[in-house]
Amino acid sequence: MGRRGDDVIGFTRIFVLFISLVIVPALLMSGFGVIAILNVGQVDKQRRREAGEVALRLAEQRFVATLDEADRALRSGLEAGRAPGELVSAVCRQGAPVGAWAIIGASGEQLAAAPPFDDPIVAERLRLLSTSAVPLQPAHVVFNEGTFSGVVSMQRLGDGRAVLYSLDEPALEREVRGPAQAMPVSLAVDAAVDQPVQNALERLKADVGADSLPPVYEAEIVERRLDPPFDRFTLRVQAPPTTTPTTIVVLYIALLAVFLVTLITGVVITGRLIYEETRLSRLKTDFVSHMSHELRTPLTSIRLFIDTLKLGRATPDEEAECLDLLARETERLSEMIERVLGYARLKAGRRIFVQTPVDVAEIVGDAIAAFRAQTFARPQPKNLDIEKDIAAGLAAVHVDKDAIVEALLNLLGNAWKYTGPDKRITVFARPGRRGRVVVGVQDNGPGLPKQEHGPIFERFYQANALLSSKQPGSGLGLAITKALIEGQGGCVGVDSEPGKGSSFWLELHVA
Repeated sequence: MGRRGDDVIGFTRIFVLFISLVIVPALLMSGFGVIAILNVGQVDKQRRREAGEVALRLAEQRFVATLDEADRALRSGLEAGRAPGELVSAVCRQGAPVGAWAIIGASGEQLAAAPPFDDPIVAERLRLLSTSAVPLQPAHVVFNEGTFSGVVSMQRLGDGRAVLYSLDEPALEREVRGPAQAMPVSLAVDAAVDQPVQNALERLKADVGADSLPPVYEAEIVERRLDPPFDRFTLRVQAPPTTTPTTIVVLYIALLAVFLVTLITGVVITGRLIYEETRLSRLKTDFVSHMSHELRTPLTSIRLFIDTLKLGRATPDEEAECLDLLARETERLSEMIERVLGYARLKAGRRIFVQTPVDVAEIVGDAIAAFRAQTFARPQPKNLDIEKDIAAGLAAVHVDKDAIVEALLNLLGNAWKYTGPDKRITVFARPGRRGRVVVGVQDNGPGLPKQEHGPIFERFYQANALLSSKQPGSGLGLAITKALIEGQGGCVGVDSEPGKGSSFWLELHVA
């Protein structure tokens, strides 16, 4: 138990080191991959937002340039003496965002106007604007009086006249949108700007100490409200969707999934290999210890009998008994050595199988006869009777007869070894799957739990440590049997339950 505990501790130590030195760094690398996947989306979103901001700045520049161009065109045309109505029509055809217009004289009288600036209420409001603060350079004010609401551009000419015109918002939007591009800009127009909202915007600007509010991001839409008096206008751009980041993310996820699957598979396979090697090392150690004990016992007996004969102290009858015991122990020793060497030849591929058609009944009969010859000198139970249960009409099998007889001998030896005084052993043969023939040995022993049905055929393995400690053996019998049968294209198996005996079977090809 102490040695097995040491092996378990050694396996645990190796596996912990493997986890620490391989798995943990691999998982950290996977974490970097996850971060990269998350960053791809963020980087793409930030890139599109930055592109949207650039588009908004260009649109704002076009907005200002459009107003300046309209102001210069009207000013130069009026100072050149062109008729106001004709001039406005001309600049509108050129795309200037000029709507309703009015010309106010130096003394405040309305010289010319277009609807709705010719409305009396609107005209009075325009007169007050022109006589109070009309600058020489263009200025813009929010106008909300009578039948008109919007932004008005006004400037004073050299002769004292004042020029006032409203912004044609659809024409202004067309100019701001500009030529077709990847991210078209739209100019949203509020129906009216609520004064409390405007006050709140002004307070926010004062708090942050900025000349203009920062862009507002909503999903992939970038928008910006213009500064007063153009705060009724909002520039908005929607970044175009892109498939490149999605493709990259899918590729990253696929690579990460492949990496994780490979990692998990490698961990499972490596852990199993480490476990199997540790278990095999323990089995080899147990085998060496067990075989040393098994070899020491006959050697001790042989040495004792030889010493007895050398001293000449034995009577003739005792000398005959000593020689008989010497023969038995020598045979036992030779059998153990031959079994180990035979398994070594099988694993090295030096065992050649000569396969010929053989009758199943002949194989069973030879195996039972050879087993009786081997057990002739052993203490025989009173009621030992090896039964045969051979189905009628079985086809001949294509096998190496000596190898199959040896395999059945191993099964018979185990049945003899692990059954009690009341031994009931049956050698059976019956049709198998896919037209094959099944030959096996059934006993009334203690049986095997299901978890030992697979390991029982492995080298050095002895099922149930309690039974193994009571019965001599090398742990190679069933491993040799499996190698003999699989070397001829057959297979082996066991049907057993605790307390219900065991049935070991060999599945053979027919001739």
